[in-house]
Amino acid sequence: MKNVFKLSTLLLVFFIFGQVACNKGTDPAPEPEKPDPTGKWALKSATLVEPDTLYIQNFPMDTMLITLPIPAGDTELTTMLVGGALAGAACQDPTNYSQFNLELTADGKLLFNCPPESITEESGTWSVIKDADGNYTIINLSVNVGDSGIPVQITVENFKMAADGKSFTGTAKGYPMVKDFITPIGPDNIQFLTSDLEFVAVQ
Repeated sequence: MKNVFKLSTLLLVFFIFGQVACNKGTDPAPEPEKPDPTGKWALKSATLVEPDTLYIQNFPMDTMLITLPIPAGDTELTTMLVGGALAGAACQDPTNYSQFNLELTADGKLLFNCPPESITEESGTWSVIKDADGNYTIINLSVNVGDSGIPVQITVENFKMAADGKSFTGTAKGYPMVKDFITPIGPDNIQFLTSDLEFVAVQ
């Protein structure tokens, strides 16, 4: 009888521990921390992520207009073009492009700033959203491009902020770029590229 009692007690203990283990296993995963990229940011680099070479017509080179090829994996030309396209939306003088920054405000607005010219353009909206795995790795940008009045949707995937909060990286899909350099960007003069971007905080 004692042996039966001990066996029953032992089975009860195993049952209780099994239930505890099962309950722990079914606890919901903690909510991932949502990054806060609000602030002013300057483009540090942009690398073309495309399978084929990108071409831009009528690009000024010395005294000529050329067809500029941008090979996949290029950083130098891509940084110049992406940075110039951003800065040109706010700065009138190209010599001020290097001081351009974009600003993500706490209320979801996207601002383009040209400090030397005291210009701030409200250029769209932004939001950080979850990916398919439930992690906050995507920034959605709705950007007003040129005079078309039609916002362009840019998705920045693999978004990651540095531990010190002073930079972030991501892959922009659907970034608008002109086909013809001497013609204003618009519905008939636009192509879309994918680019790895790095931005640094502006003090």
